[in-house]
Amino acid sequence: RFGLEAPISEVKSRIGIATGRVYLGSLGHPKAHWYTAVGPSVNLAWRLLERGTRDQDCILVCPRTYELTRNQLRADRIQLDYSDASPEPGIAYQVRSFLDT
Repeated sequence: RFGLEAPISEVKSRIGIATGRVYLGSLGHPKAHWYTAVGPSVNLAWRLLERGTRDQDCILVCPRTYELTRNQLRADRIQLDYSDASPEPGIAYQVRSFLDT
């Protein structure tokens, strides 16, 4: 219907979550602008999203997010290999399930 040739059941989502400071603001011209977030945490969340597997639903969280939420979820530690000289942590956690609270 919207140009998608695969059944909706085959569409998978990837989510990257990073905890930290972000800078919010409106960008663009007064007649054509948008509200956005920028900063190191936004960049890290994007990198995590990009590292997620494309053939299944996937949530990756940064080490700081994991430390804040580890009593509420089960996750596997994974090693990340950045091809550039990124200062970001080389580990992340892939969420497997959420615990009942």
